[in-house]
Amino acid sequence: MPRTSEQFQQMRNEREDSILHAGMYLFATRGYESTTADAISKIANCSHGLVFHYYPTKDELYKAVIEKMVKPIISKLIVTIDYDQKAKFMFIDSTNKFLAGLKNENDEFAWAIYLLLDMHLQGIIEPKVKNVESKKKVYDWVFEMIERGKQEGDFNELNSRELVVSILALYKGLAYNRIKVGYKKFLCPSTEVILRMVLK
Repeated sequence: MPRTSEQFQQMRNEREDSILHAGMYLFATRGYESTTADAISKIANCSHGLVFHYYPTKDELYKAVIEKMVKPIISKLIVTIDYDQKAKFMFIDSTNKFLAGLKNENDEFAWAIYLLLDMHLQGIIEPKVKNVESKKKVYDWVFEMIERGKQEGDFNELNSRELVVSILALYKGLAYNRIKVGYKKFLCPSTEVILRMVLK
């Protein structure tokens, strides 16, 4: 019995999902430069030609991974944060959610956090891939939260820009460590350790 157009579309979607998943895994574990079409095709269990059919360049695949894989994962975390509360509690809430995500056995959260922060920290110097950014940059969001926390009297008076880079580098390092050692061996710091960086 011949396949229906819906079945063909489902097959196409599944193939694209496997390519995106392979790309996300490789960009997070090997880095942008070391990710190859050969490695993607092996993990996605498809031909080179199929990878290039969906994404003719590595830049296009990277952008698609950020848009279709990374941002939805991060959005699920962001929408649970109450933005009307004091900056101190926003920071505590977001830190708790971030650490809980890393402690979860689902590797994709660590991949997403690592890629997002790598992209933003690299973007401060020079972007790897042009025209890939969030609607609200992570750097700007954390900076505004710290500045608000200072005005509210809860955050220390260290240089805000240096604090943002330090926090993002710490989170990126934790995500990297979670990726490298795996779920079972990952030693996650307590929220209190991180809070000492910014709170009075």
